[in-house]
Amino acid sequence: MVLNPSIFEPRDLCATVLKMFDAVFQAEDIIIEYSVAEDFDDCSGRFVEADSSRLSQIIINLITNAIKVLTKPSKMTARINF
Repeated sequence: MVLNPSIFEPRDLCATVLKMFDAVFQAEDIIIEYSVAEDFDDCSGRFVEADSSRLSQIIINLITNAIKVLTKPSKMTARINF
């Protein structure tokens, strides 16, 4: 497996992945609650160096699995904490 690390903000990555599921959330009657820790912007770990495509795939898998087991209507919460 080849990793392609880059420096990025995990907040932006999560927001982008969640946006991909907008139609699914609406169709499945799922309310998504997305929050970032209040002190996130003050944190020195605001940027990470990782393979963003691999991390995106992990988040996609977690959301997809959660959708499969949720009873509808439902609420899903995504948080970024450091």
